[in-house]
Amino acid sequence: MDFFALEKSAVLKNRYEIISLLGTGGFSVIYKAFDHELNSTVAIKEFFPNTIAERIPLTKKVVTRNAEDASRFADGLTAFKQEAQRMAELKGAHNTVNVLGAFDENDTAYIVMELLEGITLLQYLRGLPGERFEDIEDAKQIIRSVTEALEYAHSKKILHRDVSPDNIFLCSDGKVKLIDFGAAREITDGGEFSVVVKSGCTPPEQYRKRGKQGTWTDIYALGATFYRMLTGVYPES
Repeated sequence: MDFFALEKSAVLKNRYEIISLLGTGGFSVIYKAFDHELNSTVAIKEFFPNTIAERIPLTKKVVTRNAEDASRFADGLTAFKQEAQRMAELKGAHNTVNVLGAFDENDTAYIVMELLEGITLLQYLRGLPGERFEDIEDAKQIIRSVTEALEYAHSKKILHRDVSPDNIFLCSDGKVKLIDFGAAREITDGGEFSVVVKSGCTPPEQYRKRGKQGTWTDIYALGATFYRMLTGVYPES
């Protein structure tokens, strides 16, 4: 495991036993774990911004390096918990990841989710000749599933704001899931949010601090994703 990840067999909340490391990002670590209470395997996302936080050696506790980092950590932790709340609002939707719980421990926070088996759409594309779909119907089927996920999220007043091939998961059982609601925000009348940019998939309004964002923001990103699936390249940023 990575040096900052929890050790295999570590136990969280006297219930979840870490099995392995699934992945890391700039703000979180994701583990495969066993839920001893329900006798099931789950995924657990730990808030861990590795540029400002570290784990105390031989413990599970997360600490920051200075007061400035502590303030940034606190802001990020609040946003992480809001992500869990938004995902929980989507529980039961067929095409999003189900949140099973959330809790605080080790001076950070955790989100417990259903475990997905499969690969991201981006990984799948990179394995295709020309990194694109030959059969447009196969591509359309994936887009339909993501459209349903977005329609449900929008009905709950939630914008995803980061729709892209790396945030669409193709499950081994054939299901398609929209993942990673870390950039998601509640739809408001003002519609002005922080800047979130992913080259090729980001609409113009997300490049501007005062750009008005709405359901159309996610639809643009979905269209850009469809373009990538059919051509092998992203549209111009």
